[in-house]
Amino acid sequence: MKDTISYVIRTKNEAQFLEETCQRIRKQSNQLIHEIVIVDSGSTDNTLNIAEKWADKVICISPEDFTWGLALNKGIEYAKGNYVCLISGHCFIESDTTMYYAYKFLDNSDYCCIYGKQKGNFKLDKMEVVELFSQYPESEIIDSTQSHVPGVSNACCLLKKNVWEIYKFDEVTQSAEDALWFHTVLENELKVAYFPQFCVIHGHPFDINYMYRKWYWRTYKSESILCRNRNWKTSNYFRFTLSFIFVNDLEKIHFYARCKKSRR
Repeated sequence: MKDTISYVIRTKNEAQFLEETCQRIRKQSNQLIHEIVIVDSGSTDNTLNIAEKWADKVICISPEDFTWGLALNKGIEYAKGNYVCLISGHCFIESDTTMYYAYKFLDNSDYCCIYGKQKGNFKLDKMEVVELFSQYPESEIIDSTQSHVPGVSNACCLLKKNVWEIYKFDEVTQSAEDALWFHTVLENELKVAYFPQFCVIHGHPFDINYMYRKWYWRTYKSESILCRNRNWKTSNYFRFTLSFIFVNDLEKIHFYARCKKSRR
């Protein structure tokens, strides 16, 4: 009997990319059953029409109620598969055999979850290509019991549903719900791995305002998660803010500017 992989996709105005995301899922190995569950939070473009065309289930929540964790929990709750793939509505699975190999690895292991490799989209943002290349190495499998697992992200994640039934996603946090879940399962002595053969293309049109909003809150929330056993003082906030403004992203902005200049 074939196992089912349930793909949970959170969407809001993803019409530009969602069709290709779903097409690539439907092309995955027929040795598995592939179920698509889309959780939409107020799309005003053509996203819902595309979702109805491709998905087995479309769940709608209001933008006012939305949190990343709430959307995931609603999607996974419906999912019929014993294995759940969390993937962004603008991520494309790299090859037709990707999910089969990821599933076989997870099914034959004692890991509760694996995170995949993400590659940037050259057509959208070359700076993001460099950023993801640095975050997601070409490597052997990296085990959480032996080393830091790179790229913990719900843009590309495969987990066992029976683990989620015990450890659901936090529905309050406004960002970094993936890092919080990862931290929780490790605290409970479960194992996680980085499996680079599980690979997606993940890109966004370049938008400096979006980049700052995204990374500001993700970094802030991630650092507060790591510090939650200590007092999260005002001094932490200012130290974080200054490091955020003056270090990583300025380097990326300068790199992007050089790329644009070299094309002229």
